[in-house]
Amino acid sequence: MRLTAVELRRLLARRLTRIMLLFVLGVLAVIVGKTAYDSHQYTPGQVAAAQVQAAQEVEQWRAECRRNAPPEEQLTCDQIQPPELRYLLPTFRFAESAVPLVEGLAVALGLFGFVVGAGFLGAEWSAGTLAQQLVWEPRRLLVLAGKAAALVLGVGAVAAVMLAAEIGGLYGVARYRGTLEGTTAGVVRSVVLLGGRGVLLAVGTALAGFAIAGALRSTSGALGVGFAYFVAGEIAVRNFFPRSQPWLLTSNVAAWMDKRFEWYPPPCTTCANPGDQQVMVVTLSHAAAYLGMLVVAALLVSGLLFRSRDVT
Repeated sequence: MRLTAVELRRLLARRLTRIMLLFVLGVLAVIVGKTAYDSHQYTPGQVAAAQVQAAQEVEQWRAECRRNAPPEEQLTCDQIQPPELRYLLPTFRFAESAVPLVEGLAVALGLFGFVVGAGFLGAEWSAGTLAQQLVWEPRRLLVLAGKAAALVLGVGAVAAVMLAAEIGGLYGVARYRGTLEGTTAGVVRSVVLLGGRGVLLAVGTALAGFAIAGALRSTSGALGVGFAYFVAGEIAVRNFFPRSQPWLLTSNVAAWMDKRFEWYPPPCTTCANPGDQQVMVVTLSHAAAYLGMLVVAALLVSGLLFRSRDVT
């Protein structure tokens, strides 16, 4: 516990951690601030005026359709519907718009976790302080476990506070500058659980960055691996092997956050009915098991290498 407490203080004192913390705070401020700026509560008179505008616009669209459409398609012009008021009156609706905003911050926190995790252990190798630490605590795996525990506590606490602040801020925006229409206890519970999955995502990426930096003994090496995978690796695999979707990180992260990820693979040419398309699904349980297995495997490899290699 003392080792973990010391490592936690070192983690929070690192310049990289503070820079990334400012980055996440900036993302949080932009999300909540822009949502509050763009949202308005409207008077009954403004709503009535918007309804009149919508009726006028739909009549113009129908008239233009009748002028340009062939006779056999004239009847379809009368089926054109007016635009919904939500597009004419930009009001933030918590029940409909909170989820993508929370997911956006969760992705930023995932990046925060990976960079902080990679820098936390990679910097120890670069500065040579890890060899000095093993002089007074030679149990290598205990040292590694203390660092990993401090990383989990630090990143988890930051992610939990940020996501809680965002959910609370968005709820306040909806109450005072938007609308809470349709916001039931189930909706709030769903958003809170989404925030919880965002916290676990940040912790998982932090441990992944930590393990890769430990195996490569370099912060830049870990960041390079992550950049190469997401910028080049996944794009190439996705294009050349479309049915590899269940094993790609982005697909599983999307399933983890949304509880379900769907896509349509290329039509089967050898099936009984060629050309048929069947929707493929990555479930929440699949994503949790797969991502968890990858993080545990990375930590095990990093731990074994740390235990067996010379520390210089």
